[in-house]
Amino acid sequence: QGQVRLVGYVSDKDTFFADIDVFAFASRSEGFGIVVLEAMAAGKAVVVSNIAPLNEIVQPDQSGLVADSDDPDGFAAAIVGLFRDPARLECFGREAQRRVRTEFSRTRMVARTLDYYRAVLHHRRTNEAS
Repeated sequence: QGQVRLVGYVSDKDTFFADIDVFAFASRSEGFGIVVLEAMAAGKAVVVSNIAPLNEIVQPDQSGLVADSDDPDGFAAAIVGLFRDPARLECFGREAQRRVRTEFSRTRMVARTLDYYRAVLHHRRTNEAS
């Protein structure tokens, strides 16, 4: 009691992320996971559901933990485990922040999107030429 907050919409994300130790996101479906990336960019360890794309954003046991959202006890155990190991919590936060900078920066995302469009166009041109 008093240790866990279930929050809805947050208007001041910077203050919110500064005030938390772990960001837990137990979702059953997710389109992209931007809020997870925001938490990681703030240097927070994350625990996320074992669903795409969350389990692709988070590198399990490196930049956060992945748990089954349909197993509340297991999900809670993952969170509690981080609090019991402050060094691991801090390490995950640093690695999460590094991962966002290197893999999910605007520059990197634009480059990946352009590469994808180029590949689609190349494939289309190749098929039209056949």
